[in-house]
Amino acid sequence: MLRQVTNFILLGAGVALLSACSSTPTPNPDPMQYCYTDSEYNLSNGNIASSEVTVQCSDEPSKRAKFVGVDPKTCRSWNKRIVINGRTKEVYGFLCKDENGNFRPLDQF
Repeated sequence: MLRQVTNFILLGAGVALLSACSSTPTPNPDPMQYCYTDSEYNLSNGNIASSEVTVQCSDEPSKRAKFVGVDPKTCRSWNKRIVINGRTKEVYGFLCKDENGNFRPLDQF
């Protein structure tokens, strides 16, 4: 009986801890992150003898610009403070020139 009560108390404590974790706000991941994969296959008599996949990820805007085919020299960062529901928030982004010379957010390329 004592063991059942102890297990019930531990279960309650675990649920309380988990619910506290789920209600804690977490920052949004940077939408500018991208991953690039590269694959190499070695054939022997028409069959795959070995293979290797390399994954490279970065949230650096100039690397993403190169990846999507934009010249990083045409890009610039921006930031601004805005007020949302009475709270000041710093917002930022990365703009690059498109083929028409207009600045667009990098994630729109």
